[in-house]
Amino acid sequence: MRRAPRRPFWYLTSSVVASLLALADPAGAQGAGKLPPLTVCASPAARMEAAPTGSLRLGFALVGLWATRDPGSGRLQGLAIELGTALAEQLGLALTPLPHPNLSSLIEKGRAGEWDMAISVVTPERRTLFDYSPTVMLDEATYLVPTGSDIRVAADADRPGTRIAVVRNNPTDLYLTNTIRSAELIRAENEQASIELVRSGNADVMALARWNVPGRLKLLPGYRSLNENFASQPVAISLQKGRPAALACLEEFAQQGLRTGLVQDAIARSGHVGIAVPSAP
Repeated sequence: MRRAPRRPFWYLTSSVVASLLALADPAGAQGAGKLPPLTVCASPAARMEAAPTGSLRLGFALVGLWATRDPGSGRLQGLAIELGTALAEQLGLALTPLPHPNLSSLIEKGRAGEWDMAISVVTPERRTLFDYSPTVMLDEATYLVPTGSDIRVAADADRPGTRIAVVRNNPTDLYLTNTIRSAELIRAENEQASIELVRSGNADVMALARWNVPGRLKLLPGYRSLNENFASQPVAISLQKGRPAALACLEEFAQQGLRTGLVQDAIARSGHVGIAVPSAP
């Protein structure tokens, strides 16, 4: 009878190491960025509550952070699409992306029930309208100031006579409205108008999300960004109120998405700066 070929010592060693790693870290055994099956999301109740129309309608603002359209195919791509696709797979549903031109439209359509879930910055005001998953990432915000400005840290901007350009009703505006004490907020209707406020000298500094800094510096020569953030705002997945099974699915998805590295990998692929993940509880 033929003997099975003897495997080399290195093969046995690597097999043992892999087994030990799998026992020590079950998430790592599945591979970085891969979710295990989430039984709470597979329940019929979660599926029905998450998608009463039969597909997961995911809302998001069509800005560079969440999604862009491929120039060739026109297909949506980006963080919202990656996370939405992973969530839909856990629910056993098709994903229907619903981009909106701005946050105001996203909130308005959500109040009308035109999306099932959405990804956005969380604010106290929005918590009265929707339920939210745990925080999945942090959206950092900072200031652009003239290169020669004596504003070195975020607190320096909050002083009498400083005019801060900000887009009306976006997350930075909502945050600064509650925190600025001495400076004046100059609100623009959109990003381009905010840039024009600075260019024309009608504002001294610009408040913006850090992920937006590289693009804005190209349009504002002679400006620099502060190293310090004035805010790190929580980002989460929202859903219509009164859907407890779907909310339980979102809670598990957010927790496992961070534990396995799914969220971190999606952020890395996006190439955005200024998007962090929350510290482990």
